[in-house]
Amino acid sequence: MLKCFVLALALLLAGAAQAAELSREEFLEQLLTALRAEDAEKIGLLPQENPTTARETQQALQQVEGEEEAAQGARAVGDLLEGFLAAVTDNDNIPELDQLQEQGEQAYDHSDFQNALQAWEKGLQRARELENPRYISQFINNLGMTYSKLGQHIKALDYYEQVLVIDRKIHDRKLEADDLSNIGGVYRNLNQYAKSLDHFKQALVIHREIHDRKGEGADLTGIGLAYNNLEQYAKALDHFKQALVIHREIHDRKGEADDLSNIGGVYRNLNQYAKSLDHFKQALVVHRELGDRQGEADDPGNIGVVYLTLGQYANARDYHEQALVIHREIADHAGESRDLNNICIV
Repeated sequence: MLKCFVLALALLLAGAAQAAELSREEFLEQLLTALRAEDAEKIGLLPQENPTTARETQQALQQVEGEEEAAQGARAVGDLLEGFLAAVTDNDNIPELDQLQEQGEQAYDHSDFQNALQAWEKGLQRARELENPRYISQFINNLGMTYSKLGQHIKALDYYEQVLVIDRKIHDRKLEADDLSNIGGVYRNLNQYAKSLDHFKQALVIHREIHDRKGEGADLTGIGLAYNNLEQYAKALDHFKQALVIHREIHDRKGEADDLSNIGGVYRNLNQYAKSLDHFKQALVVHRELGDRQGEADDPGNIGVVYLTLGQYANARDYHEQALVIHREIADHAGESRDLNNICIV
């Protein structure tokens, strides 16, 4: 397909844009190089930094006639540029909307979710009045995130599905993939694991296409969780291990620790208790290094369950008591209840 793009683009190597931008020849050469390398960041930056040249190129490409492969390829590149140019236009900052975004973020960060919702709903209304799809997408996504945090998963799903339509319309593959991941997470919370799996798999395809390793790692984790809930443990283990490799490559320590915990859980389900203990203990080390109190509490609880299963009651009690202290400190009442129940069993 890339050869077809080359043939189509070669028809356009003439003329020049404004002196401040790349010439059309330079623009096309760099675009071609980026396409060959599948360098999504560079492909996105070129029209952002050279909007006039990109617009001329986009219009010329979309006017190429014919149904042969080269012509179809030229129009496809034109459509791609159109999407990026729309993103450049829509990304112009609007102070009024930026202020509402910041107000919502500050409220959200302080767990003041009602004020966050109020700021972002106001922002969404104004963004719609201004017909700015970038800001509309941003505010709808924020509302979905907040409702998910509040446990109102049906509302969250509605917002995430709305924003997916918008992000596809503006040809933002990164946001589209993130939307699919978010929808997959909501379906998991709704215990609809087949739908969760489907959306994470769709997201994974796109994150891999655009070389988003962080997104790829998160999707693999989501797929692993879905398979684990479906009791397909071999598939869950495979995906958690793939995620672990990526999170270590990109130095995502939080992701690494969570993967280790997830792998420990799968090994426990497979009755491979030595491997389960090993992974839970590795996870605990990383969570402690990060100061992740939730992880510091959950890992000892998981270790305690394994020791309880093995009949090592003194070890089980020790770890459950460690977990109980932290769950109480962070006001995790569900975790506290589990710990107390396990201590009673011991």
